[in-house]
Parts: sequence; structure tokens; C-alpha cells
Amino acid sequence: MVALAIIVVARSVGQETNDDLSLPGTDSQAASDLLGDKFPDQANGAVPIAFRAPAGAKLSDTKYKKPIEQVTKAYGQDPAVTHAVGPFSEQGAD
Repeated sequence: MVALAIIVVARSVGQETNDDLSLPGTDSQAASDLLGDKFPDQANGAVPIAFRAPAGAKLSDTKYKKPIEQVTKAYGQDPAVTHAVGPFSEQGAD
């Protein structure tokens, strides 16, 4: 009974949560801003992940492309993710 009371009180006085996250100066924030500018209808609730190759390399290099495609596929298979688009897909290239 005490635990239930603590939960009720915590929910009533606790902070309301949201998914509005801002990380100024990061690649992820730049990706989020670009998504909001180019695809505003799809930007709400989106959580972009930015990939960056080391200086002098390209994401499309085989060394990086395959792992990035694997990460995208893994995210797409997660039940909590509704849709994952990788940078090498037709949708991601837009």
C-alpha cells in the first residue's frame, strides 16, 4: 500500500517528460534540423542518428558502409522503432 502511494505521489508531482531534445553543435542536431526543414511532417517524434566518417574517409567506403547498413537494419527490426531509413537507401539519399 505504501509503494502504491509513493507511485501516485511521484506521478502527480514529477516532471512531465517529452522527447524534445536539443544538442546544439552536434551532427545529430544538424540532422534533426535538416529533417525539420526538408520534411516537417515526418520530423515530429523522429530521432535521427548521424554517422560521420573520419577525416579523409567517406561513409560510402566499404569499411563503413556495411556496418552502417547493419545498424540501420537492426534499428528497423526493433519493435519500438516504426521506421528506420539509412543513408544509402533511396529514401535516405534525398
